[in-house]
Amino acid sequence: MLIVVAGTACAAVTGLSDYEVIPDGDAGAAGEGGVSSSGVDGSGSTDPPKTYVEAACAHAKKCLPAGYAKLYGDDATCESTLGIEAARLPADQTARCMSALATADCALDARDIRDCNFKGTVKDGAACRFNSDCASGRCTHDQNGCTICGAQGDQGATCEANYDCQSSLYCDLDKSKCRPRIALNDVCTLSGPDGAVNNPCAPGLICSNGKCVAGNGVGADCGNGKACNATLTCDQNKCREYDYANPGERCGNTGGSVYVVCLNGRCLPNDSKCHAYASVGEACAAPNATMATSPSCSPNDDTVCKNGKCADRKSACSGSSGQ
Repeated sequence: MLIVVAGTACAAVTGLSDYEVIPDGDAGAAGEGGVSSSGVDGSGSTDPPKTYVEAACAHAKKCLPAGYAKLYGDDATCESTLGIEAARLPADQTARCMSALATADCALDARDIRDCNFKGTVKDGAACRFNSDCASGRCTHDQNGCTICGAQGDQGATCEANYDCQSSLYCDLDKSKCRPRIALNDVCTLSGPDGAVNNPCAPGLICSNGKCVAGNGVGADCGNGKACNATLTCDQNKCREYDYANPGERCGNTGGSVYVVCLNGRCLPNDSKCHAYASVGEACAAPNATMATSPSCSPNDDTVCKNGKCADRKSACSGSSGQ
């Protein structure tokens, strides 16, 4: 729901299509007063980002500063992390994304920053690792759990996540069907298995008190008819980030006033702790599994969850449409 890296961990924070949880080098670290290569210094002044990676990190820091600090610590770490994956992306596409991020509103879902939804050349039915591998922009699963490129669904198509649907649609998690996104002030419902929700509203809107309304950013007033952006929560009538946990720390509904999001892992309901992603040979659950008792496979490894164990994708999917 919050932060994910090429293929997994950064979308909500960076606005990048390949990322699932959030996730720069002679720069001063954030909060230390030095000007970082991501263009933000301790005094609040900015220099325009010079590269796509700098722009992505700057957008992440702007929209979710606490999550950014918890996951990366400083700009150098963010830029080096995103730089590995950015190197494989087409330069013309990253240039367009860099321009889009300069003015992108934090209220937008990652997939609504259209120029940052990267597309590759892999055809439908062929093996993929990331959304950006595919000409369709969608890397999904076949019947064997292997990853393949597939077209984004029309209204009524089966889905597991919003990216499975055309941009004018969202994935209704209760029905696993693509539905039309809901307009300003129209009735909406947030529901889904295991507490998971997909924002059903049109770009820039959030479902609050049964209606799609405009969301507000960090520090803005909320409650009494005012709502927060989809990646924020309303606490004591102010919009703020969720709390964050690293592996080994408590997560989910911990009894405090704010939900705790698991970074670099998966929050398991059986012990309400953040568990690190599983490696090859370790127990796993599919990324879309509800009430999971095992973490998902690491998004940074080329692995799939097969028969309850993480396995090398190329070996596990040999002979499948996903290889």
